[in-house]
Amino acid sequence: MSRFRKVLMVLAVTMVGITCLMGISYADNSSQTKLTLNDAINVALKNSKDLIAAEEDVAKALEQRRDIADKVRFIPGGGGNPEGDSLWVSLLKADMQWQILTRGEEETKKQVMLDVTKAFLDLQGKIENLKSAEINKESAESALRIANARLMAGMGLQVEKESAELALKNAQDSMENAKIAVDNAYEVLNRLMGRPLNERYDIEKISYVPMQNINEDVEAEKGVLNSYDIFTAQKQLEAEQWDIDFPYDLGGNFKKFDVEIKDVYKQQAVIESKTASIKEQVRQICHQLQTLQDQYITMVTNKKVSEEKIRLAELQYKVGVGTLDQLKQAEAQFAKDVANLESFTVNYMTLKANLYRLTGRDILAITNE
Repeated sequence: MSRFRKVLMVLAVTMVGITCLMGISYADNSSQTKLTLNDAINVALKNSKDLIAAEEDVAKALEQRRDIADKVRFIPGGGGNPEGDSLWVSLLKADMQWQILTRGEEETKKQVMLDVTKAFLDLQGKIENLKSAEINKESAESALRIANARLMAGMGLQVEKESAELALKNAQDSMENAKIAVDNAYEVLNRLMGRPLNERYDIEKISYVPMQNINEDVEAEKGVLNSYDIFTAQKQLEAEQWDIDFPYDLGGNFKKFDVEIKDVYKQQAVIESKTASIKEQVRQICHQLQTLQDQYITMVTNKKVSEEKIRLAELQYKVGVGTLDQLKQAEAQFAKDVANLESFTVNYMTLKANLYRLTGRDILAITNE
């Protein structure tokens, strides 16, 4: 088997192989299908304690709304009625709370989906980093063998051997750190899914799918329309206005207009601030996405160049004008460029998921465009 084919096979190794390298014993899952993002999200939603709590809060708020509605015997007309005002406002506020919590339940669901997506992508990147670290260690081992042989043949220096030994130690440390990072990434995803922390499995990788025609202004408006913070702030503004429209509290005391109107103005300012903030947040993500898209061609080109260098290094090695060390170095660089491209994909798709979350899109649709 050629060296070029060998490195491609190493880069395509499955997580079954990785877990073996980690020294962890797992059941044979060669016949199992890979975990997809959709599967991970469905499991997490099913087991999310936060979502269960949100559902219970909504049910409780609905029951409280019904209890207050039973007490409202009439809708107050003109002229003002302290009891009518207070009962009606109580019902309005109970209804508002139910609406906020209902929307909050949906927000909790979306946040779980985003958290799982980010954890899934992080694991994907960490796995590729481990593959690169393994190949880099192989290259360092080869370099040390060559340095030892040169020294024994009187063609090398002791300092060259020591340098190769240090490089190997650094490569081994990097690989161990990469293994730990993979384990940690699995634990984060498993925790979100409510699964045992030591559970391991293959994952179906998420590919790079660029957004088309990113319009910052359009996306910013979508962010405002779908913002939970702005939604709750607007509901609070309605509540402040009720204190003016229905000026009696539960004790029958009259609320002064010049006092209550200040709360209205204050809440309007809060909404304006939150609107500006969400617009800026969305615009920044759009800008980052566009910047990354412009870099994609360079990342792919680097990978193709290093792939070609492997082919040339393999050919030179076969005809005797190249060394094994040079071939190993080419393989390590190729693995590094593959890992860099994977890291790029992870960063881009994570940003895209954040944008989809902010603008009300289905996060699972990040793989479509």
